[in-house]
Amino acid sequence: MTMKRIFLLFLLPTNYCLAQLPDTRVGTSTSTTRTAGRFGKGSEEQGHTLPAVLEPHGMTFWIPQTRAIEQKCICPYYYKDTRLQGFRASHWIVGGCTQDYGSFTLMPLSGKKRLDAERRATPFSHSEEIATPAYYSVSLPYVRCEMTGRSRSAIFRFSFKNKKQAYLVFETNSDEGEGTIDYDAERAQVRATNPVHRIYQGWGESAGMTGYAILQLRPEDVSGWGKEGNLLWVRLNRTDVLAKVATSFTGLDGAERNLESEIPHWDFDQTRQQLEQIWEKQLNKITLPAYKSPLTEGFRGALYHASFLPHIISDVDGRYPGFAGTGIKQMEIGRHYYDDFSAWDTYRAQHPLLNIISTRESADMMQSLVLKYQQGGWLPIFPCWNSYTSAMIGDHCSAILAEAYKKGIRHFDYEKAYEAMRKNAFEKPHSIEEYRNGMGRRALDSYLQYGYIPLEDSVPDAFHQKEQVSRTLEYA
Repeated sequence: MTMKRIFLLFLLPTNYCLAQLPDTRVGTSTSTTRTAGRFGKGSEEQGHTLPAVLEPHGMTFWIPQTRAIEQKCICPYYYKDTRLQGFRASHWIVGGCTQDYGSFTLMPLSGKKRLDAERRATPFSHSEEIATPAYYSVSLPYVRCEMTGRSRSAIFRFSFKNKKQAYLVFETNSDEGEGTIDYDAERAQVRATNPVHRIYQGWGESAGMTGYAILQLRPEDVSGWGKEGNLLWVRLNRTDVLAKVATSFTGLDGAERNLESEIPHWDFDQTRQQLEQIWEKQLNKITLPAYKSPLTEGFRGALYHASFLPHIISDVDGRYPGFAGTGIKQMEIGRHYYDDFSAWDTYRAQHPLLNIISTRESADMMQSLVLKYQQGGWLPIFPCWNSYTSAMIGDHCSAILAEAYKKGIRHFDYEKAYEAMRKNAFEKPHSIEEYRNGMGRRALDSYLQYGYIPLEDSVPDAFHQKEQVSRTLEYA
């Protein structure tokens, strides 16, 4: 009876109020429970969530940055940090101890050109932040910063408080020192690239795709520019400045098309209103009581976090980087290609939820998995960075596809999906190199022979070894 009463509570017919947009900083602090440190170590004790401005399952997460690198298990933002390094176009796998990739950072400066991330880091107070899914703002000692955006693009408003010389710095965040950055003075446009690398299977190898970004300014706002290494600065001639950034994984021309489609104007408030309406629709998919309580606030925050991954990596025209470095592909008109299926963490609850509240998006996600199989030859286990990883210990995408079909999702090639699932369940790659690259199930010989994975099979060619009982349960 108690369960029925709780369920009915969540079905009360109410309209969502924009004033109740969740505080996106929740989850960004260090665990304070007794179990902190028991189930993780070092940075794994962090929640690894982001106070991001984004469209639900959009390409890029627009976040305040307090950590500069793209290394495993170092999140771009931690609540405990007190210095801001800029605003990042991020693709961080939220909730996972992985790494960011193909990212770029924009920072306003006043006075001296303190260019690198550590030197330009500026003190800020959380009391000066507003953090919602559709809008972020923070007041620094010398400038008020505001950010809103869409799936592949964002618009910023910087209001400088003093009369010192103002600058904007744009930086690529490649830990390998790769990528390019340049400036088109005639168009007042910074153009940058940041190649993507894998972890887990194939650690450090190219993922076969690159992050592309364009910083667009108004020519009348710029009076000069300069370049140092992987960053570029522009000198501003006014104290109130708008800037737009667009991203793509197909090329700089793709980033331009994305910007022209999503934010063709210079109206910050219009873009903010559009994104607020998108989130109003998303958060109204499950109606809650109109009043605020820890229960309703926690639920809205959880639904926000469930709206990050998988995320679109196709452009507005449907072009996307083929799986496992197979070149640029074209999605069907009106459909999206998704990646970063943090599948070991999401097949249990998040994908079943999406099959109920986001059926169209779920169908495109399932078709994206089918395309990965067709392009790479094997259904991936844990597809991230648009590559094979075989991370974790099961065959998670098979579970995701089966769940979608059982919940009535049909707008994908489910016959091809079954073919892919069956191949994973009964066949092995032709070479040990393919197996080590993440293709096929781990310990398949043992499972087919015994119906379980014995203690003696430590799965030496997997990133996560041993765990034989869990692997058996996952496959079953």
